[in-house]
Amino acid sequence: MGELLEVVSQMCADDENSRNAKDISKVFLNQLFEWQMKRNFIKIWDIDKEIEVNADFNETMFYDSKFVYIPEKLFKKIVAPLREYAPINLLKRSLRDKNIISVEKNGLTNVYTSKITILGNDYSRVRVRMLKFERNQLSISGGLDFVDMCYITELGGKEDE
Repeated sequence: MGELLEVVSQMCADDENSRNAKDISKVFLNQLFEWQMKRNFIKIWDIDKEIEVNADFNETMFYDSKFVYIPEKLFKKIVAPLREYAPINLLKRSLRDKNIISVEKNGLTNVYTSKITILGNDYSRVRVRMLKFERNQLSISGGLDFVDMCYITELGGKEDE
């Protein structure tokens, strides 16, 4: 009887975690877009284009056709309101489970950051680690993706500090 209770208890915990993962991913997307709109965030750069050498890579996002790269420090700022409900590791794990954030395997552990190369306008190359998000997952209700929203904001005015 004790084994049955353990199995049922584990099934309930797994179901709860699954539901929380679904909720957290939706909440994250809402938070990301809300943060972008409040700040009028426009510091997003095509990874194949040159960027100013003195740019603050901790405050700049990058993108290509498949991914959006967000610095860990900036990610923590974006999700700060969510951290009172879920620790950062649970949030990342939930985003991984929903295929929103991409991870690399390092033995038995998941590495949530990926190395990317940024081309400076002085032709230098800088290697940095950033969180790697699936670009096609960063949209709300099939609308514009996050990158498009940043560019629309840029056309409309300056970023708020």
